[in-house]
Amino acid sequence: MPSAEVRASPKMVPCWATARSNWMARSPMFEWATIDRSVQIAHAFRTLGLEAGQNTFIGIYAKNRSNWIMVEHATYTFNNVLVPLYETFGAETCTFILNQAEIELVVCDAVEKAIGKYFVVDQSV
Repeated sequence: MPSAEVRASPKMVPCWATARSNWMARSPMFEWATIDRSVQIAHAFRTLGLEAGQNTFIGIYAKNRSNWIMVEHATYTFNNVLVPLYETFGAETCTFILNQAEIELVVCDAVEKAIGKYFVVDQSV
């Protein structure tokens, strides 16, 4: 039995799409993003002073969607560790995780999350 082989054409680019309309519609509008966007985010992490390697923990406090995957790929680009935080954890648990893992940066999908409406980081540690 011959092995299955996938051949990439020069036009193939790793990417993903985000539906911008009702996905059940006959012709939904999609916004396409390439893996280059993740690399840009990864370099932004370096610009912010985050070191490469598994001793740097980056949190993500966002709903699961394409941006979440983009941040995930960006985190793995320089071998960092991604720590997901979810609203269902509650403020106390999120605060514990942030302090316990010594997370240096949290990527949020809403300003309210970024300004600490959902949890407070104990900076005295």
